[in-house]
Amino acid sequence: MRWLSLVLLLALSGCAMRLPGGECARLSPSVSYCLLPAATDIAPTRVVQRVQLAFDDPTLPALALQGVDERLPGRRVLAATGGLGQISLVIQWSDNQLESEVHGLPGGLDPAWLLAMVQLSERPLAELASRLNGPAQLTSQCDGLNCRQLSSEGVPLVTITGPADKRRFEHHLYGVSMTLSTLIQESL
Repeated sequence: MRWLSLVLLLALSGCAMRLPGGECARLSPSVSYCLLPAATDIAPTRVVQRVQLAFDDPTLPALALQGVDERLPGRRVLAATGGLGQISLVIQWSDNQLESEVHGLPGGLDPAWLLAMVQLSERPLAELASRLNGPAQLTSQCDGLNCRQLSSEGVPLVTITGPADKRRFEHHLYGVSMTLSTLIQESL
């Protein structure tokens, strides 16, 4: 668990900020993304996922977590447990308010950054574009099927690939990749 704390602290520190209009995540020094409100027109579901984190730095080990993504109208809850089953984090997003509890990850994981990655992969491109601040462009025209890419001045920042049940996120600037593999999906 100590490694998880250290790795997330190093990989994701300095990614968050608060701008007028809501919670925002810093995706690069010049690009931020302010979270969209939680979707209200969805069927309540719970998705259990395997979360794998890898880093460009060869001295940092890859990590595996168990995650739960609960989607309710107007509310999103993300939670993860470590290898020993201990709760590592709980993030709740509703009414444009972000609440989080972090256990064993002191200040290292920015909830707004994590939700930004999820929203960039799921929400319509037009909605997402209205929430980007800075010189950024989000497209679905990158190598491969089921792909989205956020770039700034021609330099890729984030690439999201794969179908909804096995999605890979690569944050090129921060040197971190995350793969979410669906294990169970159920209606609530």
